[in-house]
Amino acid sequence: MVLNFLFAAAMPQAEAATGASPEDFYKGKVVKIYVAAAGGVHEMVSRMIAPYLTKYTGATYVVETLTAGGGLEAHNRVWTAKPDGLTLGCHSASSLMLNDAFDAPGTIAQVEKLVYLADTGTDPSILVSRAGKFKTFSDLKKTKGLRVGVLSPTGGRTLSSLGWIYGADLDAKLVAGYKGSADVETAMVRDEIDLTGVSVATYLKGAKGGRYSGFGVFETSRLKVLPDLPALTDLMAAGAPKEKRELLATLTQITGSGVIYFAPPGFPEERAVYLRRAFEQIMKDPDFLKEYQKAWGGYFPPRKTADQLANAAIELKKMKKSLQDQVSALLKKYLL
Repeated sequence: MVLNFLFAAAMPQAEAATGASPEDFYKGKVVKIYVAAAGGVHEMVSRMIAPYLTKYTGATYVVETLTAGGGLEAHNRVWTAKPDGLTLGCHSASSLMLNDAFDAPGTIAQVEKLVYLADTGTDPSILVSRAGKFKTFSDLKKTKGLRVGVLSPTGGRTLSSLGWIYGADLDAKLVAGYKGSADVETAMVRDEIDLTGVSVATYLKGAKGGRYSGFGVFETSRLKVLPDLPALTDLMAAGAPKEKRELLATLTQITGSGVIYFAPPGFPEERAVYLRRAFEQIMKDPDFLKEYQKAWGGYFPPRKTADQLANAAIELKKMKKSLQDQVSALLKKYLL
């Protein structure tokens, strides 16, 4: 209902004027996908999915990474784009929504007005170090002055990292400002930082390749694919205050890094429906699924619907002030 209202309210006159069906419109067109992080799971999935979008729509999809501002450059490029169906964005649902919820400097996109097309996989953050630097979570607890690398101060991985520091009582600070996953990884290899948060797919590949040591999953329960990694709640002190547990429960719900696709306000309804259908066809395509699961290390992450994404954006806006106050206080304490 929410999405239908938004689409109907912003339906461009050009659609009616041309009379072109979505199938005819997309054939031979070039569509830009602006990815808000370089070198990570969002770029990986977008480059993997682009030829399949071509297969199901007839358009050519060009993937471009815009990393400034921890993803804000890409968010804003999509927000200001002409809503003609030829500009899409890709990032994590959490980063997109939290930049708005926390009024990150430079934010202009209003998440409740964006048009959501697909979620190709949502997964929680895994706390990691470079392989062998620490052996156990107990080693982290004993270490003073840990440095945790993140992108923007209010991104999804940032808040999950903040949740680890606060929830597990680590002696640590957040180091923000990195442009993308590749930059964070380089900083960790150079010992500029000690820890960071990565997606499940990135962790599965990195752990097998001898790049990471993993310590826990930012969730309220363990993952079936990683049964040996404890959840945050397993590592919290038994007597943790109720308010701490409630805040961390909220953060675990909103910080999973979903690889989502979205479009600017006013995106034509028929084209949005058509692209949603194309994404669903892709997620059932045997060739894509084989390639996709291999890239995710055999892990097939759960997905949200477009309606669920739209509703999550609206709900997040409702709790904006209280969440701002609590997280701002923690950032003031833990952000370098």
